[in-house]
Parts: sequence; structure tokens; C-alpha cells
Amino acid sequence: CACVGGYAGEPEEGTCAACPNATWCAGGVLHQCPGNSSSPQRSSAPSDCLCAPGFGPDGLGGCGECPAGTFAEDFHDGACTPCFSGTYGGERGAATNATCLPCPPGATSALGSTTYRDCYCGAGFQRYFATAMVNGTLTTIQDENISCVETDPRTSP
Repeated sequence: CACVGGYAGEPEEGTCAACPNATWCAGGVLHQCPGNSSSPQRSSAPSDCLCAPGFGPDGLGGCGECPAGTFAEDFHDGACTPCFSGTYGGERGAATNATCLPCPPGATSALGSTTYRDCYCGAGFQRYFATAMVNGTLTTIQDENISCVETDPRTSP
């Protein structure tokens, strides 16, 4: 006689009890879910353990932090979701897409971008560089910040 899946204890003594959250039970034996994961009460298989928000499968049977440029908002068993096009996220372990920050107006980025530098001017826009007078010479100031301005269709080739 054995406890049914999702229960652990000594069936011959009549002590089969429901497995608590963050565990799974098979053959009457209680097992802990890996770190950074949980499962509902009465789970019966390791696949019932889902990664917590901000974590994703690590390929070793556990859950590791979502890499920069991704997030995971709910308990899940799939990969972390990449930041959407036009945004970037530099935070590891992000549990919300609010950590994916928007590129500047007129700029976009690839899925899963991790830094402001991944933003580039989208179609119909061109990069704008400020100019300043330096020692009597008009000089282009190049910095890391991206600024996009609409392309004038009258002057574009």
C-alpha cells in the first residue's frame, strides 16, 4: 500500500497527508522544489515546480535569474520573455516588463535589448548630433545618447 501521488506519509499507519506548496510527492515520499520555484499543494511530479517571477529554467533542473533584456511576471516553466522591440532592459531577475525601458522617440531596438546603446533610429528618422562652436569652429558633438529626428522627405535621396 502506498500514498497516492501528491500525498506523503506512512499509508500502513494511515498517515498520508497532502504535500504542501513548493513540494511534490510520489510513492509517498516528499520532495522539495528547486530553489526559486514553487508548486501548488498536492503536486505529484517535479514538472509541477514552476519558476518564480524573475526566474527561468537554468537547464540543470532548477531556476536561475532571468538575464538582462528579459523578464518573467508569473510562475512559469518556459524561458523568460525578451523585452519588446523598441525597449531595453539592463536588470537581471526582472519580474515585470516595466523594467524594459523605452528607447527615445523615433528610435527602436531588437527584441531582448539590454542597453540604451542598442537603440537606433527607426524608419523615417535619422540620428541627430548636436553642434557647438569650439574655438571659432562649428563642431559636431558626439555622445552616447541617441537622438532621432524625422527625415525630411524633400531632402532625402
